[in-house]
Amino acid sequence: ESSLLMKKLIKMLSWAVFLLYLLLLADLLFISRTYDTSYGVNLVPMNQIELFFGLLRSSNYSFRRLAIINLVGNIAIFIPFGFFLSFLVKRYRNYFRLFFFLLIFIFLFEFIQYYFKVGTFDIDDIILNLLGVTVGYLLFVVFRSVYEHIK
Repeated sequence: ESSLLMKKLIKMLSWAVFLLYLLLLADLLFISRTYDTSYGVNLVPMNQIELFFGLLRSSNYSFRRLAIINLVGNIAIFIPFGFFLSFLVKRYRNYFRLFFFLLIFIFLFEFIQYYFKVGTFDIDDIILNLLGVTVGYLLFVVFRSVYEHIK
C-alpha cells in the first residue's frame, strides 16, 4: 500500500516537472524570442555543427562562448524530453518509437520557429536535439536498471 502510494506520488510529481519543462521549453523556443531578421533554412547536415566546432578553436572568447552555448544547449535542452517521456509513457520506452516521435516533434518546432520568424529551420539543430533525446533515453535506461537492481 505504501509502495503503491509512493509510486503514484512520484508519477504525479514527474508529470508536474515534465509539464513545467514543456512550458519553459515553449518559452525559450517561441515566446521569449523576438522577430529574427536572420531567420533562414539550413538543410545541409553538419554545416553549422562544423562551423561551431571551428569557433571552439577561436582565440575570440565570444565566438567560443557562442559555439558552446549552441552545441551544448541544443543537446541539453532535449535531454529531459528523452528521459521524462520514456519514464512517463510506456510506449516510448522503445527507443525507436521515442526517436521517431520526437523527430517529428522537433521538426515541427523548427518549422514553427521558421514560419513565425523567431529562428532558423536548421537540420543541425534537429541532429543535436535528437542527440539530447538519446542521452535522456540512456539516462532513463540507467535509472531504470539501477531502480530494478535496488528493488
